[in-house]
Amino acid sequence: MLNLHREQKPSHLIDTDELYAELDALRRSVNSLTHSFGDTASHRAAKARAFASEKAEEAEDLMKDHLAASVLIALGLGALVGFLIGRSTD
Repeated sequence: MLNLHREQKPSHLIDTDELYAELDALRRSVNSLTHSFGDTASHRAAKARAFASEKAEEAEDLMKDHLAASVLIALGLGALVGFLIGRSTD
């Protein structure tokens, strides 16, 4: 881990090896965090994709089980939208 509370040295006494070591440690930490975030995001996206797919299949099965009601609802919504559009253009 980086030591941020060190006594400040005069600029002409900065140890470049120490500086490079701290930069390498910082680079490794950022790299680790980036990979961790990417793994978490990929895992959550896969779970969301699976959930959405499952719900879409359930909706499709429900529509197939109640085909007549689905068709009547679609016709009713279509008629309502057509009526509203026709009314707004008058």
